[in-house]
Amino acid sequence: MKMQNPETGAVYSAVTVSPAADKSITIYVEPSSIDSTLAFAFALAKFSYLYKEYDLEYATNCLQAADRAWKYCVLNDDECISEWKLPASAEIYRASGKENCEQVLNECFANLDEELDLKSANFFGYVTYLNTKQEVDREICEILIKKLMKKAEQISDESRKAELLVPTDIDQQNNSELLDNMVCLTLVDYIIANHEYDTIIENHLHYFLGRNRKSINYLDINHGTSINTNSSYGIMKQFDEVPKLIFMLSRMFEKET
Repeated sequence: MKMQNPETGAVYSAVTVSPAADKSITIYVEPSSIDSTLAFAFALAKFSYLYKEYDLEYATNCLQAADRAWKYCVLNDDECISEWKLPASAEIYRASGKENCEQVLNECFANLDEELDLKSANFFGYVTYLNTKQEVDREICEILIKKLMKKAEQISDESRKAELLVPTDIDQQNNSELLDNMVCLTLVDYIIANHEYDTIIENHLHYFLGRNRKSINYLDINHGTSINTNSSYGIMKQFDEVPKLIFMLSRMFEKET
């Protein structure tokens, strides 16, 4: 929250630390941007409703900060094309139910004809919109559900045809695409409880743990073999991939209990 300009609501892009030869350190605060401000609004709005049962005052402060950031973007960039516009608006709408967020969402949903991209920030916005308890457009929800289910069936079909029941190749590196697929499949499995999807998710876990052509544990590449594989490809060493793994495992544990 220190990254937010208290007067405007804009959020600085980054902090760069540059050590010098004399061991001194220079700290640069990068200028604010629409992308960083909307991503901030997205994260803090989501956090606010997840955390409110533990500390309502702090959660409220986070939501207010998210709202200031979102308003800054709406007021200062009428033609905002940031990929975080939809997910940020969806999170704030889910947390507060504000009508102006709903209006922006309706504008964002105008391009629903596009194919579902699991790596797009819009994907998070779709999921949030489907989960909100606020009033929603059921027609839009139906379209989003169909998109998710179509993608899940595509993943399922590719998995059935694959040699190891996981659609990949021998040069697989960071497994990011497979994890994206499992996030989608886990979501759809939660919606319709499909036994086949359970099996596919389990097969992917086996793949990550070593049932692959290189017999490598992709969770943490420390396999003790002579295979020349970059250890940074281990899923547990990739900050952006760990949450996907946890999300995938959560459905498996839920089934067990």
